[in-house]
Order: sequence, then structure tokens, then C-alpha cells
Amino acid sequence: MSHFTEQYFIIQADWMNESVPFLRADDTTSMRDYQTEVLPLGAPLVFTNGNRERNKKEGVKDVVANILFEGADIVVKASIREKLLEFDLKNVSLYPAIYIDGDEKWHEDYWYVTFTSKLDCWDRQASQFLGEPVELGGERLHEVLKFELNDKVLNEIPLKDRLLFKMGECMPDHVVAHESLLKVFRGGNLSGVKFVKLSEY
Repeated sequence: MSHFTEQYFIIQADWMNESVPFLRADDTTSMRDYQTEVLPLGAPLVFTNGNRERNKKEGVKDVVANILFEGADIVVKASIREKLLEFDLKNVSLYPAIYIDGDEKWHEDYWYVTFTSKLDCWDRQASQFLGEPVELGGERLHEVLKFELNDKVLNEIPLKDRLLFKMGECMPDHVVAHESLLKVFRGGNLSGVKFVKLSEY
């Protein structure tokens, strides 16, 4: 096993928790390339809970945690954003966002974490994945069941440039954080948020 596999964690939602919002971009936001591009400063991105109607029927109140999820992508509170800025993270951009909860309350202290490129650093020989990859957007996406990281790839990248990244060539394209960065994300309300060590994925 690569020692790197012990050092990295996937940041993911606990989708078994019905209170976790499934973020859905509003019409204006969905027309913008916010997931992969650095946007010029302008109107904030706006999200609602895609499960809002279901939650209302079932009496489920969505939790407004420090980290929210749009699929595998993350939206973080301003307090986390301030700490992330100290690291000058490579290929990471933060853009203001608003979350409108099920009670129509606006939460304006969020920031969308955009990854302008992905890092394909998992070992094809040692990892376990299903079937043939799916070709999508110029990538060959694999459904990975168990990750092992590629020592050669990561040894050639300074740690400061691989503290936080999106995993390339896999689906979903997980947000991955180095263990030294976890202190930035942990703390406050983390209901519905999981930090899964890659070796235990």
C-alpha cells in the first residue's frame, strides 16, 4: 500500500442523512461555468435544496452545516474559506454563494469551491474498479471501489500543490484533502459531512 493512501481523505456528504441538503443551482447560476472556471467577481451563486418539496411533505428540516454539497462539489462557510486562503491552494478558486433553505431563509456566508483542474493520481494497477471506463468530457471515468495512490505521480508534486484537489478519471470526482488540511474543515456544525480516509474507502 502507498503511504500516500493513508494521508488523504475524501470529503463527502452522508446521503443517508435525510436532513442533508442536495444543492441545486437556480436558473441564473446553472448558466454559469462555476464548477470548472474562475469566475470574475459578480453576483453570488445561488442554491436551493433539490429535496425541498420531498422534505416539506415528510416534515424533514434541512441542516445548514459548515460544508454543503452539490454532488461531489463542496460549498463552505466563510470561516473555512478564510483559513483556506492562507494556503494559496493550487487549482482552487472560491466564489461567493448563497443557500436558500427549506424555510426560504437566505444564508449568505457560503463560498463555492471550484477546482479548475483535476489530479489523476490513483494507481490503475493497485486500485480496484468496475468494468470499462465511461468516456465523458475528454476523460475516461472509472467507478473506483478501492483507491491506491500512485507514489511516482505524487512524489513529483510539492505537498503545497496537492493539499486539496479533485480526483481525476473517476466517478464521482471526489474532493480529496491531505490530513494536514483536515483541521481547516473540522469544527462547527458538520452534520451530514464525512471524512473518509482513502485507505478505508
